[in-house]
Amino acid sequence: MSSRRSPRIKWLELRIDCPPEFAEPLSSVFYRYANGGVVIEQQGGYNPDEGEVASDDLDVTVVGYLKIDETVDEARAQIDVAVRLIGQLHPLDPIREKVMVSRDWELVARSYFQTLRITDRLVVTPSWRSYVAGDSEVVLQLDPGMAFGTGYHPTTRMCLQQIDASIQAGDMVLDVGIGSGILSIAALKLGASQCVGFDIDVDATQVAAENARNNGIASGLEIHHGTISDEYAQTQVGMFDMCLANISADATLRLTELYARMIREEGLLIASGIVSDRFEECRERLERNSFKIIHHFEEAFWSCIVAQKI
Repeated sequence: MSSRRSPRIKWLELRIDCPPEFAEPLSSVFYRYANGGVVIEQQGGYNPDEGEVASDDLDVTVVGYLKIDETVDEARAQIDVAVRLIGQLHPLDPIREKVMVSRDWELVARSYFQTLRITDRLVVTPSWRSYVAGDSEVVLQLDPGMAFGTGYHPTTRMCLQQIDASIQAGDMVLDVGIGSGILSIAALKLGASQCVGFDIDVDATQVAAENARNNGIASGLEIHHGTISDEYAQTQVGMFDMCLANISADATLRLTELYARMIREEGLLIASGIVSDRFEECRERLERNSFKIIHHFEEAFWSCIVAQKI
């Protein structure tokens, strides 16, 4: 009998065909619930994310990937409800689904993950693609592996944009839910002196460490398996200039008091992974814990909050 260990993570691939005019509403639904990423594909190479134009008479396929964990049934059900509502406007074929193991998902991710410009100077490129950087560009070379965070999802992209806009040279940064390491790597390459990252997924901590090495900033990144605790926060009072938290509304609500302890006065919290209809709930909790909302951005049902400790 083989002693090879089975993959720890599985993914649910969901596919639905639709006319091109329904690609945007369907992909918005998938973006809201598919934590492994969303792509739009059509035979013949049409790629809406690259600004290409589809033929009017050819269907496109919206594809989403859901991590199979305790949240997958609820996410799948929410997608079903939204698709049925959209189907009232135009008949849609049933969603096709397939379970994928780690290696399958990584091969699919490689086929879709292209070089992506985030801001005028910040560029994300997969480690297996060649990219020649311009003089003013900051390039993040990334291999997402099984971890969340490539820059394609609106929450990651919005966080990266706000890091670029807000980071100061020498900043100490806390990254809660480090995923692929993309946010910490961006912060370090843009001038932060040190980042401390946490993730409850051991695979994510390994992926983040490897990506940090590939980007030449491993010495500036300290990674922990687990989540921040009350005990940890007590030892880090006012230590961080910036906290990055691209996780969820529930996590933001649960951890706000700890963020308030660890972020210095006038320091920043950049929080996303928050569905837009829970923004007010998060805003109220943050304001009750000495934060002032200075920016709020929305994209495809997702919110990104930039809050200052006061």
